Amino acid sequence: MNQMNLIVDMPPDAQRMDKAVSLIAVSKDARILSVHDIKTKQRMIKFGGQRYSHILNIILPNMKTKGISRVTTDKVAIQNHKTWLTYSQKHSVSEVVRIW
Repeated sequence: MNQMNLIVDMPPDAQRMDKAVSLIAVSKDARILSVHDIKTKQRMIKFGGQRYSHILNIILPNMKTKGISRVTTDKVAIQNHKTWLTYSQKHSVSEVVRIW
């Protein structure tokens, strides 16, 4: 995805957080993956970006501020990834909601 592509609409973290909270409220927390990528050197810490620390330093603390329990944040940040990485026939890729 090109950052300068005006057709692509990337929601800000606040909107993504609202989406996560709404999914958690309806017990869909097992389907949330918190992911981040680095596609340009400007995202690297060396060049002023946040690198992969954005989720750990910004997103997870904000989830706590929104009232999301530690158990749920651990599920989203750790357990869901383990489940996804050990993909089996009983899980479908379409069942996963990518927010970050």
